[in-house]
Amino acid sequence: MNHLFFITGFNNWGKSSIIRSLFSPIRRFWWNGHYPLHYHPHLFFSVKQASNDDYPINDYLQSLNDHVQAARQKNIENMIAALCPSLEANNNFHQILQDPVVLSFKQVHLVYLEYRWEGHAKLLISQIRNSISQGVLNLGPEIIIADQAQMTNQQLWDRKIRKISDDIAQMI
Repeated sequence: MNHLFFITGFNNWGKSSIIRSLFSPIRRFWWNGHYPLHYHPHLFFSVKQASNDDYPINDYLQSLNDHVQAARQKNIENMIAALCPSLEANNNFHQILQDPVVLSFKQVHLVYLEYRWEGHAKLLISQIRNSISQGVLNLGPEIIIADQAQMTNQQLWDRKIRKISDDIAQMI
């Protein structure tokens, strides 16, 4: 497959809300489905909305693999998934980035959500970058979403979603 975009933030950071908004008006994503990007409907993706902070790592990786296999059968070349940059043993994101299913992509892009959805917490992107091992050879250009647009301000939220969508489309 070509591109895997990980929407990256911690637990309750707004990853799932962003994924839903990127594919609006679609609200549910099936493991064997493929969905058009809202602002770029000619681009289709396999979508994994649940993050590694929702499941034990082995279950997450199995689910990710199921998505990838189904996408390959339908000739869908790109995927968007949620990723928590946790270092806990039961959902360590390093293991995910080094898993064969992730390494099977030509490029993996981390879409960093620098601020939590309500703006009260900040992702330390430099620490995440520094913690990623050299074994992840397929890391492509990253996207940093640095605004603090809250979900309660629809105009700012829509602008944020449009920017993420445009950035993803530009990388494909």
